[in-house]
Amino acid sequence: MSVILITVIYILWWYYKINSNFTAKEQYVVRPLVDAQSLSEVGYVRQSRFVTCIKNRTKRLYLWVKIPATHKQYLCEWQHGFSEFKKDDIVTMIHKIEGMDTITEYTGYLIGLQGKIKDKAASIWTHGIEDTKD
Repeated sequence: MSVILITVIYILWWYYKINSNFTAKEQYVVRPLVDAQSLSEVGYVRQSRFVTCIKNRTKRLYLWVKIPATHKQYLCEWQHGFSEFKKDDIVTMIHKIEGMDTITEYTGYLIGLQGKIKDKAASIWTHGIEDTKD
């Protein structure tokens, strides 16, 4: 019985630590930097998903952002800043032009364009691009 209790306490403590680290990253103020290698596109959040891993002690937010003008969908991993983007939120996605070799802490930004999320920004990693025709 005590082994189970210790295990439960351990898991709950790690969930607390993981959420504390995530909350600390939310407090960062993100100021998007745009340069000649940046591309700005308007789209919307098609889906968002939180993934918590006790083994790796991480909590990650993944966002799928659809850009209707180009029929592309980007898989983005949130790094820090505003994290409350929801399905169908309209956003501006600023990212590096494909093929540019750049080494940074992140590859782009999401900026809200409407309502409560207007002008809220997050830094993101873009992991993949998918062509969609829907």
